[in-house]
Amino acid sequence: DEIDERRMKHFVDEVMPNAPKLTEDEKEMLGKFVGLETALIEKGKRVRGTLKEDVDKFLWREKGKVWAGYSVTVDNAAESLVAHSFDIDTYAKQQIHQKFNGNLVRVVRKNVDGLRSLHYRVGKKLTALDNRLFENWIS
Repeated sequence: DEIDERRMKHFVDEVMPNAPKLTEDEKEMLGKFVGLETALIEKGKRVRGTLKEDVDKFLWREKGKVWAGYSVTVDNAAESLVAHSFDIDTYAKQQIHQKFNGNLVRVVRKNVDGLRSLHYRVGKKLTALDNRLFENWIS
């Protein structure tokens, strides 16, 4: 836990303040997300049974596609939230993965090709007979 806390502190105190400025492509990509909250509020229908949960879940259909979204209120500093979201290769998170998923794959790659990106590949045990592989590429 001490090592994980030091890694999070380093991320907040050293990595984030020294991050390079966004490129034009990165700014354009972030600009595309501006309407997501509005779409969630205007089009999303709350998933039945989630009213009393900590996470508000919504679903809607549009042009033959099914969209899902969620909303949470976070009582934490933005820097800590980003650190916990991006710095996922901690000892504690690896131990939790092994406890619930055994020896299924869990690979975290950061700064792929020198870019601010994260590639996360993880196997999840969903039922006794069913395992799934998930991949996320965050840039």
